[in-house]
Amino acid sequence: MADDRVTLLVPSCDRYADLWGPFFALLRRHWPDCPFRVVVGSNHVPCTVPGVEALCIGDDVDWSRGVRAMLERLDTPAVLVVLEDFLLRRRVDTAEVLARVDDFFQLDAASLRLRPFPPPDVRLARFPAVGECDPGAPYRASMQAALWRRDDLLALLR
Repeated sequence: MADDRVTLLVPSCDRYADLWGPFFALLRRHWPDCPFRVVVGSNHVPCTVPGVEALCIGDDVDWSRGVRAMLERLDTPAVLVVLEDFLLRRRVDTAEVLARVDDFFQLDAASLRLRPFPPPDVRLARFPAVGECDPGAPYRASMQAALWRRDDLLALLR
């Protein structure tokens, strides 16, 4: 049940390579049926975890430029951004994630947080599991377990 609309992107760097083993061990344990292509971005050290695609982008200039370089090399319309220190503690409900991915595309959203903390300010009537955060709300834009339209995230990165 692969979903080619989304790449699960772990934007990392060589300095955090020691986290890749635990991160991907927990990802495999708690999300064995992840339907997305899994990519870890780094500088020069390639990730060698089986089933994970390494994306080396060169020298670490700053976080935004690094993520931009990673996104520019991906071809899916959306990315699920998960940071390498976001360690899964329980099973991921793939059907629920795919339902949110469908909502994301139906809404033509720029982003959708999969971990809604804090909760949204307004719930959407047609999409009861999705809400909207007011402009300026804390964590309105989040890198932690969030779907992003690739082009919109590129436009935000400076």
